[in-house]
Amino acid sequence: MSRENAREILGFSSDKPVVAVIGGSQGSRAINDTFREALPLLRENQDIHIFWQTGQYQYEALRDFAQDNITIVPFTDKMGAVYSAADLIISRAGAMTLSEITACGKPSLLIPFPGAAADHQTKNAESLAEKGAAKVIPEVELTSDKLAEETGRLLADAELLGKMANAARDAAILDAADQIANEIIRLAQA
Repeated sequence: MSRENAREILGFSSDKPVVAVIGGSQGSRAINDTFREALPLLRENQDIHIFWQTGQYQYEALRDFAQDNITIVPFTDKMGAVYSAADLIISRAGAMTLSEITACGKPSLLIPFPGAAADHQTKNAESLAEKGAAKVIPEVELTSDKLAEETGRLLADAELLGKMANAARDAAILDAADQIANEIIRLAQA
């Protein structure tokens, strides 16, 4: 899907940068609360569109922050359009989300869930950061000032966003299902 078609589907009419804030189907209280506090700072310094997927549980508390340039939803079945339209993704660092982000070649600002089993989200995020595809803010260091500052810094540097997008595409394993199936077949034949 083209960026232009995706922006039209999401109701973004201008060519302003799009920031997608996604916390998974359950949402992320830490990301939602911090992003809410960062909104005045972001609006002060950035002319952007925001697509904010809050999760069902926090939607009612956050929906009043919606404006012409801020779309707030509890859940969306239009993630393909969200990824295609986005210039920057702010997200947790679950394996499926990162698979989608890399498959779409999108730069990301990752806030790993510290309670994930074996701290796998931090490992996932660090792996992408080492490849130049993402920036990471550990939840323990997450503040509205830091989130707004890092978001603004990334959006202001088109060259860096381009390099991060290329690194994300390079990190994608688009034939993962084939690789897994081939390994299963190999093991079954052994």
